[in-house]
Amino acid sequence: MPEVSPDVQPYFDAGLGVTSQIFAELQANPDIMRAAVDMLQQRKGQMLRSALQMFGRADEMEPAYLFAMDFVDFFPKPWSGILSKLEGHKRMSEWNKEVDRYIETMHDPRNRIDIEVESKIGPHGGPLYRFCEAEDCDKVEGRDLDKMKACSQCQLVFYCSKECQKSSWKAHKDECKLKKHPPQQLHAQWLMEQLMVGMSGVAGM
Repeated sequence: MPEVSPDVQPYFDAGLGVTSQIFAELQANPDIMRAAVDMLQQRKGQMLRSALQMFGRADEMEPAYLFAMDFVDFFPKPWSGILSKLEGHKRMSEWNKEVDRYIETMHDPRNRIDIEVESKIGPHGGPLYRFCEAEDCDKVEGRDLDKMKACSQCQLVFYCSKECQKSSWKAHKDECKLKKHPPQQLHAQWLMEQLMVGMSGVAGM
């Protein structure tokens, strides 16, 4: 299980008391627990935003991602090697359809590609538009170039150019050999992962 980022830890610490109380009340009353599960299925995005607000991170969450969560029955995350390619493509289609619906109905003033970059997923469960992982480079597929280049050895890290790959090799070298680099995630997926790790710890899981 991933560790909570040091940057996020203070926010979790500040909200542990409230979260512990919520879990205690749910565990003490099965009826409330069942009602909470039903509500979670129907309002996953809204409940996730409320949980992030407790930890002071709600403003970082992509609204199109939260919108889509309320209309699918899964939580998108990198699932290569876990789901079949057919299921991965099916979930990608379902999820991205809801992101398109958000763009068409919610009157978000941002450019369409900027919303898609932050919220759409590929068949692998990670970002549909890969981003360059070199330090201080913010280039993204679909907006800044057609396609990123994967590291030829581990195939887990992506760069926009040979220059970015070369500048990052020293930091990437050790984990490349062991293929330990985590798959790319949307920032929204990373936030959700951090939240789940923190709440799991509070619940004693």
